[in-house]
Amino acid sequence: MLKVEGEGTFEFHIVGESHYQDAREAIAGPKCPDGVEYECEATLSPEPSNPHDPNAVRVEIEECKVGYLPREAAKMWRDMMTRVGLPGQSMIVDAVIIGGWRRERRDGTITEGTFGVKLDIG
Repeated sequence: MLKVEGEGTFEFHIVGESHYQDAREAIAGPKCPDGVEYECEATLSPEPSNPHDPNAVRVEIEECKVGYLPREAAKMWRDMMTRVGLPGQSMIVDAVIIGGWRRERRDGTITEGTFGVKLDIG
């Protein structure tokens, strides 16, 4: 599988955040006061059978689906893979799971942040 090195910026956000919180927490650990910043690798794989978008690109971390590339980026990624002679192939990129904070306020109420995933791709 092709491993692509990024620039270390981790500025590319994936989508589907609300649907994959359990998977992200299972990978990065439970919510905590300071949140998490879990560095890892993500696998990008085409998912032509996706009922919402035949150009969908699934994002997995530690063999768990954690989201998708945004629709426009997925089409560009798949077109690029075809141009370089690797249609239908998967790719590995560096990733970070962030967020996941859980804090108690002075009044006793709890606030929580969701887990997000950022990829190191240009």
